[in-house]
Amino acid sequence: FRARFDSCFDKDLVLLARRDGVSKGEKSEVVLNEMMLSLGICEDLVRIGPTLSRNPDIHGYTYMTSNQVGGNIHYPDVGGRTSIAFTWSSTEKLTEEVEERRRYRQAFETDYVRNARSKKKSSGGRLYLMFWPRSSNEEHGHFPRSTTAVTSENSHMIWLPGEYDNIEEETFKHCLNEGGGPFIMRGTYEGNIFWQTVLKYFDDVIIEGKQTSSLLREYQTIPNKYSLKLCLLLSLTRVLIEAESMLQDHEYEEEEIREFFESLSYQWRKVWRKSDETLGLGLASSDCQDPDVESPRATRQGLYAMLKFYGSKVERLTCDMDIGTVSFVPFSRHR
Repeated sequence: FRARFDSCFDKDLVLLARRDGVSKGEKSEVVLNEMMLSLGICEDLVRIGPTLSRNPDIHGYTYMTSNQVGGNIHYPDVGGRTSIAFTWSSTEKLTEEVEERRRYRQAFETDYVRNARSKKKSSGGRLYLMFWPRSSNEEHGHFPRSTTAVTSENSHMIWLPGEYDNIEEETFKHCLNEGGGPFIMRGTYEGNIFWQTVLKYFDDVIIEGKQTSSLLREYQTIPNKYSLKLCLLLSLTRVLIEAESMLQDHEYEEEEIREFFESLSYQWRKVWRKSDETLGLGLASSDCQDPDVESPRATRQGLYAMLKFYGSKVERLTCDMDIGTVSFVPFSRHR
């Protein structure tokens, strides 16, 4: 990769990169992502999406950026050579956002986090780890922007069966990207397709359990059907939060959406009747050094905190519909 940084105007930044020897079968999306990384661009700021441009010099993609940074990209692909020129306006905002994300990443450089990640790594894939804030006003449930260090005092440590991440990846792929291409939320039509997919997935996979036997054979770290159901419910719930625009923009009847969330909440409460050990939560007693954050009970409390946030967010996103209270935790712990 060759990259060059130019300051063209007081508030503009142009980034140029070129890659030679692009093979014929290599995906443009992969090449472009690698090139953007070579420019040192924070991946959270930029993502690829298809463009409808008919300009023959445009290969078929454009870069979309966060709300704070605007830009556009042009790159002819001639004879196996790909070049890009990407222009940002408001360089100060770009710098501020990158610096903020750098501070956020540094907040996770604590012994608390490092020790947990070391345990996850040494488990050989048996364990999956995530952290969730004990309190946050952030829209997506992130740690507060003022967080300087993630510790047991401000963080829940959630331990799940190791292949939970595979289940979540497959659920996201099925519900949000069934066509296989870059996923972009365009409007009501996509909202209808999304709800059609979600409702069928919920009925077939979670209610009727049509894939339970095959999934348990595939995911060896999932101990039983109850643990599998928890993983499936969590991945689907996180899909709903991620696809917030399509949660609202669709033509499904309000009654059908309300019945779905009532059923989803009921399935969650059924799962919570099972013991922590049955659900595969937390660390085994032999691995648990700090029961306050690593025990099965601590993981359950962390999931309760996460799901309370998700329930409240669903209520906010669907406030123009009468779907009632959305509770993914036992009623006594919801409020």
